Amino acid sequence: TLDRMLEQVSRAQRMARDGLDDTRRAIAALRGDALPGPALLDRLIRDTAAAAGISGRLTVSGTERPLPPEIRLTLYRTAQEALTNTARHAGRGATAEIGLSYRDDAVELVIDDHGPADARARAVGLSGGGYGLTGMRERAELLGGTLTAGPTGTGFAVRLVLPAGPAGQPLAAQALPVLADGS
Repeated sequence: TLDRMLEQVSRAQRMARDGLDDTRRAIAALRGDALPGPALLDRLIRDTAAAAGISGRLTVSGTERPLPPEIRLTLYRTAQEALTNTARHAGRGATAEIGLSYRDDAVELVIDDHGPADARARAVGLSGGGYGLTGMRERAELLGGTLTAGPTGTGFAVRLVLPAGPAGQPLAAQALPVLADGS
């Protein structure tokens, strides 16, 4: 159908745009520039909210500490994907509550949206093409973490937990894989 074709073209455009963004970030990393991470979540939420007509709020708990670039980027990209899905599926007027928790041995990111959610459309996004939330789940697993996502009573929630080394301990000794996209 025409709607399905338009959706596929839109997805391909988003993938190409995200691929170019990843390439720019990889080049920036090679030059020593900073990759996006938790420090930029407030701006991501503000920009997405303004562009998509949703509202979002970030709450940070625990003692913030330096994180490896792979962990920082995965936190950022997961929030970005979840907020994009909030805008797409819950629509204008939806609210996204974003919680970032620094625990003793891990960091947790929870994006919980509330609005006129279409849980079936979101579940399809979890099992489709290997991008979106499925890609984020694979990235989390490569880093030794987990990503779960699903409908709630009032919307949809995404929960990412990544190992982050013990609080107060240097992370240099923690072995993390370098992902193919340079992140």
